[in-house]
Amino acid sequence: AAPLETLSLPNDLVHGIETVARHHNATVFMVLLAAFKLLLMRRYGQNDVAVGTPVAGRDRPELEPVVGLLLNTLVLRTNLAGNPTFAELLKRVRGTTLDAWAYQDVPFDRLVAELSPTRDADHPPFFDVLVNAFGRWNGALKLAGLDSDSIQLAPPPPKFGLTLYIQAQPGDIGLGLVYRADRLAAPAV
Repeated sequence: AAPLETLSLPNDLVHGIETVARHHNATVFMVLLAAFKLLLMRRYGQNDVAVGTPVAGRDRPELEPVVGLLLNTLVLRTNLAGNPTFAELLKRVRGTTLDAWAYQDVPFDRLVAELSPTRDADHPPFFDVLVNAFGRWNGALKLAGLDSDSIQLAPPPPKFGLTLYIQAQPGDIGLGLVYRADRLAAPAV
């Protein structure tokens, strides 16, 4: 099983993150992404930090009746050189994120094919860190004859060196960190 570290952020920190997001015309995802990229830069000493993030691929009305997974992956690359303030870093991350979302229809496979990055069977092209944000499931799982409170879900097998899961809804943020122990030392949480 993949190492998994989890953390539920305290209410005052969640409130602070939401306040920073509003103040900088950003989303909570953007604030958390900026903080995570800063952590990665400090941990691994790289100023050019690229992470992948999945997008639903259902932003056009004609796709609503389509059945199936239309998932795409965006690469969010940020230059952290020059020791930017957090406000400046958030501005960079916000710009990168909005630019990437504007081109979310470009399939990741097409990007790989056209840019022809150096391929390595053990490392995905362009990034080895994934950030996956989603809201919490608010409904209860009801299965006949099964106590859903006793179900413990194992973390998914890691496809990347490091994956940060962000479960967010207003007033509540949970984080999960899954990593490949063969590629990364245990992150300090």
